This record gives sequence, structure tokens and C-alpha cells, in this order.
Amino acid sequence: MRFRPRKKSAIILIVITGILIPVLLIITHIIDNEPYFIIIKNNEDLEFWSSSGNGTGDNPYIIEGHHIRVPRNDDEEDYDAPCIPEKSIISISGVSKSFIIQNNIFEVKGGCESQSIIKISDISVPFVIRNNKLRGGYYAHAFSLNNINGKDSIVSNNRIYSASTLLNNVHNISFIGNQFYTRGNAFGVSTCQSSNVQFIQNYCFLYSVSFRECSHILIDNNIFENDEIYSGWDLLYMRENEYCTITNNTFIRGGLDWRVFTGFYPTAIVFNNIVNGKPYGFFFNQTNVVINTIKYGQIILVKCSKTTITEQFIRDVSQPLLIENCIDSTVTNSKFLDCKWVGIDIQYSTNTIVSECEIEDNHYGVKGVNSHGISVNYCVFKDLQWGIQVQDCSGFIEKDNMFENVASEVTIW
Repeated sequence: MRFRPRKKSAIILIVITGILIPVLLIITHIIDNEPYFIIIKNNEDLEFWSSSGNGTGDNPYIIEGHHIRVPRNDDEEDYDAPCIPEKSIISISGVSKSFIIQNNIFEVKGGCESQSIIKISDISVPFVIRNNKLRGGYYAHAFSLNNINGKDSIVSNNRIYSASTLLNNVHNISFIGNQFYTRGNAFGVSTCQSSNVQFIQNYCFLYSVSFRECSHILIDNNIFENDEIYSGWDLLYMRENEYCTITNNTFIRGGLDWRVFTGFYPTAIVFNNIVNGKPYGFFFNQTNVVINTIKYGQIILVKCSKTTITEQFIRDVSQPLLIENCIDSTVTNSKFLDCKWVGIDIQYSTNTIVSECEIEDNHYGVKGVNSHGISVNYCVFKDLQWGIQVQDCSGFIEKDNMFENVASEVTIW
């Protein structure tokens, strides 16, 4: 059985005392007999659950003022807590009217990977989700958005705790001014096969953001932060995306990971990003680049030739230096510390010299794939799983390197 919100008039209170007006503008109604689930499958359901509005662009239906907490057993650390019967606290699909979801508190204790707090799917109308507090538990999704043409929809000023966000085949939507928190680096925003998605002025703490097979993406003026425990893991991941703009972002104890997909860089606009207090270095299709006076927090070289990198000190990023499709690159007298993936990642490149560098506390020290003429000399490798690993490479030279606490010093595949 569903319980319709019981609305209480604000007009009487306004007559008695004008002092209550600001409060009543936020709490527009009080919910009695609160349900666990709000399931909306058509326009009639949308009207049923709304407190006001008629569904037009100028006067959308409003769903507000709910405080729903899905119960679990009392042990928050119990991963075997049963899943709820419904997949989502609030689910909206198949509607043709505009709506706003605002000023709600939705909490899930425990939870399952397939469960969502707010799920919206199969619609082509503008909507707004704003000023809500969403708390998940153990891999529940705060938002699950699927097959949507949002027509300039906005998700803004929400606070999300311990819950991921999934976007699949979503178009024309902006995430603005949201705060994402979690207790470990296991949650994040995952966006696939989507376009015209904007991610602006959000704060992400221990919350990674990834885009894959997307186009026309704007990532601007966000703060991405890890704590000390998870430092070194990157916080923004780009995979097979076209026409992406990444500007004015701040990364703290993490960075931006491209992970080698040549062909998508030419359409990227990347500038004015800060990684661990230093500029993010993105170099595409340049010749005779000398990187020594400016100290970078992360460096990406793509289709560059005759490049020299020296006197760099980079730490707390997963991928401090990527050299992809480059010719005649030299890396010398530099340190790469506390980088959780690859210290120096060499992909599809020719004639790369790495000398007198220190690489420590990574998964890989130097990794080469499908490259020719990699030379690694007089370097120090400490606390690594793989010191030097080359795969499908030719002309590899390794000389006078030091290895300390390295499980596999030199591996050739």
C-alpha cells in the first residue's frame, strides 16, 4: 500500500507570524505514514507523489520532504544483511512530465551492489535533483541513471555518503555543486556511453570519477581528494572519450589517469589543473620539449618528439609519467614516489631513455608495452612488485640499476 503525503498549509502559519516564512519555504509539507519505496511508472504516479506542480517545464511536479530510512539489522558491519525487496527507494521511469526531487533524506543501511537510492530510466524530459541527503551502505548506488535524454537536467547541491553513482546512456545533464563522501576508495561516479555531461564545482572525497566511451564532457572546477591511507590512487579516469574538456580542477593525493587509448587525445582540452599543489602537465604533439624548470604534479606526453624531462619530483598519483606514441624521450634525475600503479609508463614509443631516477612504492617501476629502444640505466627501484617490465618490446637495454625489496626485478615478455 502506498501512502500519499499529507500536506499542511503554510498560509495559516504565515498569518500568525511572518517569522516562520523562511522555514516553511524549505519544509513545504510533512509526511505521515512514510513509505519505504516510491515507485513511479507513469505520469499519474508522478502526480500522486508530488506536493505541487503540473509537470510543465515552468511548473514541474515536486517530490519533496521525505525522510526514508530502509531498515537493516543493527550491525552495520554485517555484509550479509539481506537485500530489500525493491531495487530503489525512489524509482522513476516512463514519464513524460518534468519533475523536481528536492529536500529529501534517503538512507539505506547495509545494501546490495544492484540497489539504488534514486533510479531514473527511460525518459526524455528535463528534471532536477537538488538539496537531498543520500546515504548508502556497502555499494548501494546513490543515483542510477539509464537511457536518459535529460534536456539540460541538473543534479545539484546534494550530499552523498558511501554510495556510488552510475550513468549509462545519459545525455544532456549537469552535476553541479554536489558533495560526495565515502569511507574508502571503492565508490565513485561511473559514466559510460554518454554525451553532453557536465561535472562542475563538485567536491569528491575518496570518490573516484570515470568516463568511458563518452563524448562532449566538461569536467571543470572540481576538487578531488584522497586521505593519507588511499593517497596515490588516481581520482579521475578517462577511457576512450572524445571532445572532453578538463579544466581548473584540483587533485589532492591523487591525479588524472588516461590509461593509454591513443586517438582520443586530439579532441581533448586540458589546462589549468593542479595535482598535489603543482601544475598538471599535458603535452600533445609537441617537439623539442624540455621539462625542468616547472615542477609538475603529473606529466602526460602523447605524440611528442625529442623531449627531455629532468629534476622532477612526483608523488601520490597512480600514473605520474605517461609516455605514449613518442619518439626520442629522455627522463633523468627525477623521483617518482608513492605512486600506486606505474612510475614511468611507456607505450607505443621509440627510443626512450630512463636514467638516474628513483622509483619507490609502486606496483610497477618502469613498464614498457609495444615499444622499441627502451633503455633503463643507473636507476634505483624500491618497494615494488615489478621493477622493470617490458612486453612486446624490442631493443631493450638494462644496465647498472639497483633493486631493493622488489619482487620481480626485470621481466621481459
